Amino acid sequence: MAPSASVGLPELVWWRPDMGQVLRSRDTGTVFRYVQRYASQASLAAVVDMTQGRVNEVINGRREVARPDVF
Repeated sequence: MAPSASVGLPELVWWRPDMGQVLRSRDTGTVFRYVQRYASQASLAAVVDMTQGRVNEVINGRREVARPDVF
């Protein structure tokens, strides 16, 4: 099922020189930190079907994401 919310990231985020490595290593915390520059944690949480608190834990390295649909 597709998410009902959107974050609206500029396309250049995905073309950052380091983003390819971040995505290959499935470093969700770093991806979330990049997204946080353009959207609130609450907006990101709605897109990935998590709570804002859980998104914050991922951003701060206290949790990892195991669900492939988040990526």
